[in-house]
Amino acid sequence: MNGQRTLLLLPLLLLLLLVVTNAQADRGDCCTDASCSNVVGQSQCYRQNVEMTVCQDPQFPLPYFRKYLNGVDETGGTMCVYIPTNELLGECCMTSDCNPNGGMCYPLETVSSCRAMVAQGMNLPYFRDFYNGNACHELARYGSCCYTADCNDETCRGSLLPEMCQPKGYAYFRNHNSGGCESVRSGGEADPHIQKFNGRWFDYQGECDLVMAHVPQFTPHQALDLHIRTKIRYDYSYIHAAALRIGNDTLEVASWGNYAVNGVDTPRLEGSKRMGSTSDTFPIYHRQPQENHTIVDIVLSQDSNITMGSFKDMVFVRFTGATRFHFGSTLGLMGNFRGDMMARDGTTDLSNDITVFGQEWQVRPDIDVPGNEEEKTLFRALDGPQYPEESCRLPPPQRLKGTSASSSKGVSKKQAQEACAHWTDPQRQQGCISDVLVTGDIDIARAMG
Repeated sequence: MNGQRTLLLLPLLLLLLLVVTNAQADRGDCCTDASCSNVVGQSQCYRQNVEMTVCQDPQFPLPYFRKYLNGVDETGGTMCVYIPTNELLGECCMTSDCNPNGGMCYPLETVSSCRAMVAQGMNLPYFRDFYNGNACHELARYGSCCYTADCNDETCRGSLLPEMCQPKGYAYFRNHNSGGCESVRSGGEADPHIQKFNGRWFDYQGECDLVMAHVPQFTPHQALDLHIRTKIRYDYSYIHAAALRIGNDTLEVASWGNYAVNGVDTPRLEGSKRMGSTSDTFPIYHRQPQENHTIVDIVLSQDSNITMGSFKDMVFVRFTGATRFHFGSTLGLMGNFRGDMMARDGTTDLSNDITVFGQEWQVRPDIDVPGNEEEKTLFRALDGPQYPEESCRLPPPQRLKGTSASSSKGVSKKQAQEACAHWTDPQRQQGCISDVLVTGDIDIARAMG
């Protein structure tokens, strides 16, 4: 009888031994990056032969765990494991290259602790970010990623870089340096995909002149207006031109790299030219990253700009770091600053019908708008449907939109997916795939980014 009990207990004893062994196996070193190499200047492992929970110390969290595979030390091999955490760890540095040699960096600190040292008068304005390949950034660029346009504490996490927010599902960024609440990224591009201030996308396919954004209180003394001109081609439409007015100055960007400032074609733009009619003026810069790809930047602040440009005959507009201070009064095709798709009256929600919403924001010279005497087109020449003679034209109902495995324009869906794989935002990635399929142009996958 005792022998039978022993046989019954043996599997339980073996299971308990296995659990104990596995618990002991989760030991290793806490390291700064995914190589877990413990090489000075690359990955460094500060705590050795500890349990993984030690690496998650909220004061000094380390993002990677070099796990000992035999449970005791490195002799049996190691495996590098990522540990999720909310606080970034790195070094506070004196110089913009974040060179740790010669005592130029203060090691093993968080963004918050570096800021505290700067506040106490220490000359450590840069942060060497262990989480992002030891990248060196100004501390002023760090802040909280937030869900809502008020950047409420309950909807935010920090300390992160603004470009890290949208891939994690956050549309807004609270800049810890200025205290302002910003939309991470918004705008319009390609087959027209419109990204609202809350980061969400929608498509409007009508052909006409459209009010992308009307901002009557862009600054205390001047308004901002942005119009886009869309065209239908075959079974899709695209942004053919865009015009931006700040105060009394107008910048117009069209297909194939053409642009004009106040009616003057292709002036030299190296920051000496500015937009705005009061003391609040903003420099303009021109660049050409590659052939058939032209970009014009309007710099609003160190962390905020409007980018207008073209790739071949497609035009795009992008807002980066749009603040509530500048864009809190916005209405138009981009919605308001919260991303609500409102009518011209500012109270009627048209989000349930994209076609009606788009038609609502066709440029209408017959009405007055706050900040302007009348809403007339910003483009130098009239072209396409103009209100009230003609409302926005809609394309034929049959659209490719990436619904088949191949495209009649010679690009397969698989090729489009591979070309757009670098986009982490699922909506943006799907829009990219659609653009490649309907145009048959793989190069557009990166040019519109």
